[in-house]
Amino acid sequence: MPNRSFRFRVLAVLLLAAPLLGPTGWAQRRGEQPQIDPNLLNEDGVRATKQNRYEEAVEAFRKAYLAEPNQDKLVYNYFTSLVNYSIFLAENGNASAAIEACSQAISLVPREIIVASNLAIFFNNEAVKQLEQGDFNGAIQSIENSQEVVRRFQLRQAAEVIDRTHARIYLMQGREWFKKEDVKNALEAYDKCLRINPQEVEAYLDRSRIYWEQGAFKDAVTDLEEVLRIRGEGNSPNIEGLINRIKLYAQAAGQPITDQSEFFVPEMSGGDQPTESKIRRLLRDVRLRIARTYQINPQTEIHVKIDANQPLIRASEWIDRPAVDFYGESFSMGISGVDPESRDFREALTFNYVLTLLVNVGGREIPYWFAVGMAQYMISEESHLSIGDITSLLAAAENNLLLGTERLTWKNLENMNDTQTIRQANLESIGLVEHLAEILREEGLGTLLKAVRDGLDFNDALTDITNMTPEQIEEEWKNSL
Repeated sequence: MPNRSFRFRVLAVLLLAAPLLGPTGWAQRRGEQPQIDPNLLNEDGVRATKQNRYEEAVEAFRKAYLAEPNQDKLVYNYFTSLVNYSIFLAENGNASAAIEACSQAISLVPREIIVASNLAIFFNNEAVKQLEQGDFNGAIQSIENSQEVVRRFQLRQAAEVIDRTHARIYLMQGREWFKKEDVKNALEAYDKCLRINPQEVEAYLDRSRIYWEQGAFKDAVTDLEEVLRIRGEGNSPNIEGLINRIKLYAQAAGQPITDQSEFFVPEMSGGDQPTESKIRRLLRDVRLRIARTYQINPQTEIHVKIDANQPLIRASEWIDRPAVDFYGESFSMGISGVDPESRDFREALTFNYVLTLLVNVGGREIPYWFAVGMAQYMISEESHLSIGDITSLLAAAENNLLLGTERLTWKNLENMNDTQTIRQANLESIGLVEHLAEILREEGLGTLLKAVRDGLDFNDALTDITNMTPEQIEEEWKNSL
């Protein structure tokens, strides 16, 4: 973990490195412009470092380096000043600037990637400290800073440790919500924990208890079976006994577990049994998360075809495709070369499931823009429109080139071949749904989906709930760009 003793060791190197060049090469002749003396700048940098003025030190060493970029000691001094500054920024809560300073340092001396690992571990340790203090929001922010470092510098070895910490934060947050009898938020926290670390036994145990109390016996048993799988056969007799008791209780309550719908019929080709088991678990977790959020499940079983010999089409790649091959009964995905527990696969699975679910409950009467927009929206809580996307949509709006809800239909997209127009159609769909979600929030979106499931026309249901027509919502969204 980076600390102040590390900084003092760097300072010692700088002091020894101060006399770099003899004065004769930098003597100024009469009438010439004053030249930059890297020796003096180096001394300025050392002095600033001694006084903990790290930003000034960086600037002094930067100028010295620019004056003599081929001097190894000047390169190293500039590098170490950036490392010191990165640590200082991290300790003072400026994560983004700390990461940027670290990035600049590594660009100078790429072999010293360990400084990025130190920064990632610093943020990880901050998260652990905040978690111990019950500061869940602070811990989540710190661990996300750590993960940003891991992603930026591809620190695969550090990723596993940091993911475990991240998952643990959500586990403890789930328990805190459960103590407050906020079951919905507790389940969401356990879901997040298991998405990050599918091997977190305690999250399965905690979540199974909630399912049991809710009467979701099959889900409770499935979570406990995951515990058995992780711990190994024969290592958890108490869990095996609990599973048997739940099955008997469900039978006595008239809800035999064998009769409870899975909602899915997975069909795996070219894969192995462990991969199929992971996919079944992921399907169930995605379905449960959406069912809890919007109180909606498929009306009929969905066939899920997974081909281990075909490449995965990532959720982000659908932005350039017309998502018209969804009819509510099935969807197909490739998984070649992709870990089923990876973020890419989970996002693609969520996208395919949500699109299929919406058509399953609402048919092709549900608008294309809403189905595609919701499928992208449900992947994560973050916006799926970049600054560039918003700029592109704004330019289209200013030139009256937006397609609009009337033209964002299944039929129009089926006959569309222009990639640029398809991309714009999908971007508009995402923008419209994100705006609608701001208006309705989760509860309102759930009410809308249930109304459509019960046979009400989508536009009528939308108008009843928002007191706005789709065209009015579209106009409001355009004005918000």
